[in-house]
Amino acid sequence: MQPNVRGKHGYLPRLRKIWKAIVGDQSAVNSDDFSKIQGRFKCRIPLTSANVDEVIEKRLLAKRDDAKKMLAQHYANEQANLQTILSFSEAGVQFRKYQDDKDFVNKYPFIPYQFDLFQQCIKELSKHNAFQGKHASVGERSMLGVFQEVLRDLADEDSHTLVSFDQMFEGIRSTIRGEIQNAITLAENNITNDLAKRVLKALFLLKYYTNFKTNARNISVLMLTSTKMDLKEHETGIKEALNLLENQTYIQRNGDVYEFLTDDEKDVENENQKYSYRRATDHSVFNEIIFDNIIGDNRIRYADNKQEYEFTKR
Repeated sequence: MQPNVRGKHGYLPRLRKIWKAIVGDQSAVNSDDFSKIQGRFKCRIPLTSANVDEVIEKRLLAKRDDAKKMLAQHYANEQANLQTILSFSEAGVQFRKYQDDKDFVNKYPFIPYQFDLFQQCIKELSKHNAFQGKHASVGERSMLGVFQEVLRDLADEDSHTLVSFDQMFEGIRSTIRGEIQNAITLAENNITNDLAKRVLKALFLLKYYTNFKTNARNISVLMLTSTKMDLKEHETGIKEALNLLENQTYIQRNGDVYEFLTDDEKDVENENQKYSYRRATDHSVFNEIIFDNIIGDNRIRYADNKQEYEFTKR
């Protein structure tokens, strides 16, 4: 005789009751399991972005005693120079520089502003859906990986070397959606100016973080790679790179601020440039017809005093 497994007195209803008695009601457990876990620990460590620089210092940037002494002496020799070359323009959010020799030793070869600025940049990129898949939410672990990637590339450099902001891009490149970084890939294939390609990567990182003013001065600070750089030569190179990128519509300029262009924005900018060219051509034609052929003179005589005056063309 077959058992009634689906009936009121069958096996399945009884099995369900036994299962609930053993493991409890899962819906209730899921609702407050995290609070129960928290209740087991009196001392709670805040795992927030505020401490990410300290974590990176201890996990990645710890140095031997001999290296600490060497870097402390290097800071003593370069302190005034570092304060000068790492000064941003007064507009926008102000990020801190090295506080003292201990701060320099703990953070070298990174610069203090890079911890907070990069953190803000990846948050804004994440808000604008720049990352793909499981990387859509970007936090401290991702920052740790990026800083580690940068350090690997600098393993053989000397003590004058500084990390430039564009180097952070390579650490998140594999997590960025392909269509968003099309402009950078295109630039790498078609632009021969290496500094221009690096500037483009830095401007990409800063695309959605509007509190940092991306003028030529601030960009030149971001792109420093050594304490021994010739600042005038460096700033000249930055301006040439910006002009190149603007002319090829990889970036746009609003006043003295430069901004990375997405593909959609680039299409709009190209159309604007075409319209500006057509408008200039139209003005030239109208000027020739009206003022050269019809009026034929750029002065007008005032009958009362018989004096001639120039007039403005509109």
